[in-house]
Amino acid sequence: MYSFQCDFFPDFNKANLMSYYDTLTNFLTALSRNGQIVNNHWNIVFNEAFFRLYCTAIDRDSLEPKYFNKCCHQYFSRLSKISKKRPEYRLNGEAFGLTCACSCADPSHYILFTTHVAEFPPVTCGDCHRPVPMYKLPKLDGDEDYFSLFQWEAEYQAFDSLFMLGDVGARLGYRQTAEADSRLTLKGINLCQQMTEKTGKPFYYFLRKYYTPPKSDCPLCGGNWVLDHKIHGLYAYKCDRCHLLSEKSS
Repeated sequence: MYSFQCDFFPDFNKANLMSYYDTLTNFLTALSRNGQIVNNHWNIVFNEAFFRLYCTAIDRDSLEPKYFNKCCHQYFSRLSKISKKRPEYRLNGEAFGLTCACSCADPSHYILFTTHVAEFPPVTCGDCHRPVPMYKLPKLDGDEDYFSLFQWEAEYQAFDSLFMLGDVGARLGYRQTAEADSRLTLKGINLCQQMTEKTGKPFYYFLRKYYTPPKSDCPLCGGNWVLDHKIHGLYAYKCDRCHLLSEKSS
């Protein structure tokens, strides 16, 4: 991932400070929901004549208008009308300690995957196991952005946090992330099925197994899904029929 500095120049003859700020944050929220900037990695400061944004994006060209969706274009147009000049963007460099994006030309498959501490998009490349820029993926029917996938990510991270905290909500959190018939799992599998249809590539769902190893039979179809060797050092179970992955227990 990469760190950026972006300056925005309000025209106070056309908008007051708070009005401009509101329009700017609407634009940034649209970028975030389109996967162009990382949601929890941006902040804004005001320096008398301009707003400065510090943000993290998954790739070097993530902020390019060519990736804008309809909502991004709309808010950028509104922002431009109340600005003195176009925004100025500067790439600060690679964000230390954060995962780089997938650069595979044609991934063979994808994985819907996140954790309670993940700071990358919820789709990873099945070949290199790096996060895939969301704006390079098709959108689901009815979504102007990637709301459905980001909503699943937020729900998974909430349940995973409950489990990792290991107290009041641990059992609930574990069931939702580990059981094949939980509401969270069924929702995720449905999203994977939709994305498989959209991309023409298999979308696998990761089923957590921490306490006990999965049985040798896939929990959905009953077929053998035990792998001879772990994939990416994590996945010990894989069902190509159901597009399901799981880990080996600790």
